[in-house]
Amino acid sequence: MTTDNYSDQVVARNGSFAWTHRELNDLFVRVTHPENWKFAIDAVATLANDRELLGLREAVVFFTGSVPTLDALGGNRYRVRAVGYYAAIGS
Repeated sequence: MTTDNYSDQVVARNGSFAWTHRELNDLFVRVTHPENWKFAIDAVATLANDRELLGLREAVVFFTGSVPTLDALGGNRYRVRAVGYYAAIGS
């Protein structure tokens, strides 16, 4: 399937999983700072499955250029931390 809509294009892959820009964005907004998405990330997210867990990691890397740590808290909850966009680009 081809599309002219960037939101529907696959922009990340990890193993057998693939995510569109829209899917990564939907995961990313779960952990972004409410005032500015470029700030450092320190949030708790509930993720339904391994695809969402890997997708969230891919989303943080894709949008910020920083690699997150994801610490399991139990019950499909994860603490997500990353230096964020500003720190990753040296701003």
